Amino acid sequence: MGHFAGKRLAGQRIQYNADLLYPLAYCYLHTNLDKKSAIPLFEKVIHLKDFDPQAMYELGVAYAIAYRFDEAIECFEKYKKLSNNSNKNDISPSRQIEMCNNAIELIKHPVNVTFENLGPHINSNFPDYNPFINKNETSLYFTSKRVGNNGNIPDLDGYPTADVFYADNKYGEWEKGKRLVPTINTPLVEESCGISADGTYLFIFIDNFDAKLQTRVAIKEGKSFQKLTALGSNINPANNAAKAATITPDKKTMFFSSKRDGGLGGSDLFMAKLLPTGQWSTPENLGKVVNTAYNEDFPSLAPDGKTLYFSSAGHNSMGGMDIFRTEWNRETNTFSEPVNIGYPVNTPDDNNSISFTASGKYAYISALRDDTYGNLDIYRVIFNDIKAGYTTLIGTLTERDSLNIYAVFAKKITARMDSITKKPDFKVNSSEEDKAKLQVLTDKLKAGPDIKIQVQDNKTQASEGTYKPNKQSGKFILILSPGEYTITINCEGYQESKEIVKIEDREMPIKEISRNFHLNSK
Repeated sequence: MGHFAGKRLAGQRIQYNADLLYPLAYCYLHTNLDKKSAIPLFEKVIHLKDFDPQAMYELGVAYAIAYRFDEAIECFEKYKKLSNNSNKNDISPSRQIEMCNNAIELIKHPVNVTFENLGPHINSNFPDYNPFINKNETSLYFTSKRVGNNGNIPDLDGYPTADVFYADNKYGEWEKGKRLVPTINTPLVEESCGISADGTYLFIFIDNFDAKLQTRVAIKEGKSFQKLTALGSNINPANNAAKAATITPDKKTMFFSSKRDGGLGGSDLFMAKLLPTGQWSTPENLGKVVNTAYNEDFPSLAPDGKTLYFSSAGHNSMGGMDIFRTEWNRETNTFSEPVNIGYPVNTPDDNNSISFTASGKYAYISALRDDTYGNLDIYRVIFNDIKAGYTTLIGTLTERDSLNIYAVFAKKITARMDSITKKPDFKVNSSEEDKAKLQVLTDKLKAGPDIKIQVQDNKTQASEGTYKPNKQSGKFILILSPGEYTITINCEGYQESKEIVKIEDREMPIKEISRNFHLNSK
């Protein structure tokens, strides 16, 4: 479909087909193609005679997603009047207004984060979503609806049915994503929906010939996952199955989302204990502190075993589903008041899942951002206020032939000293001048060459300090956090040297790097 319905002749205004305006606008708003394109279309709809009042509500949602909150609030107020305060939406106009006001406040206090698109090795121009990472950030699992999936069967949204992919991290770079084995992926629907901290339990939501709309678990033995295992009728009762799940590090408590009788509204979060029989206990609703009248979904327990992340359209969501954090006290089985993890991780659109590494500095999400490859992409989020690990750089100064600068220096000074002390009559007839020269050379040999090493952070342009090598070993040691640095070396008798050093920003940084810095003689 083009952006507008109807034809445009030379010198004429665009003629709109009123019957197509609403469905076209609705499609733009509820797909990931170009949500903002819904706005001018809905603006046309609400000026048509006898338009559907629902268009006013949808325009409000579109304005909110575009961060035009004042206009969104105005639309929701108008919708309430047009509909005589009746509501047929999952989220009422009054609640939408609350979320717009929440967004205005949250945007005033953004969290300090950096987003990294994982690139074409992981992402495609099809929906890539539900990323889950193990605690060491060495294995990634995610869902994709890309061409080439098993069966390549179109789903209801027109994309191929979903498959689960994985990728390994080698030397700080993600390898190309690959589909999990056919014992897990089928021609129908499989979606990643949770992981254990060690990456050995992978929860997968399936809608295929084996089961309809339920969550199962794949357990990793060695390097491969075994066939999906059912979680039992307490977790997946008929018509009320788990939608997403996570598990404690000891594998004895499971948290999951489900919409079932006795809940607080929409889908809720539940917990179940592993019984001595190997079955899961009757689930317990997490209660009103965590669950609301709206949907709660995608529980994700951090590697610390107590910080529970989840998505919710309740609490102080800034629009649709936001990601929240609560602390679980295992002894009292209570939860702290959920906290919105903040903008820009959360946006006015839906933000469904998040998966953290052990340090809490790195997390993985799916999002629709300006640098996506055409649809939802997988992003790495760096929480910059959390201290990163450090790498020790051990440097050695050498000439181009790899001779140690200190050894070369000592050889040169010793040769000059020998030229004085090996004179035939030095022992019996040394002059005061020779003695003075010898003392200067002795002091210089003891002091070593005049060397200054400066380190600059290339991102901030700030100086990280000035250093000198160890006089005995000739080595210098730098303790560097992740980033890119310029190492400038000035040494007497040699040309100034500038070299770039990059320290990878990763969960498990390289602890120690040894490097020779080559200098050219003047």
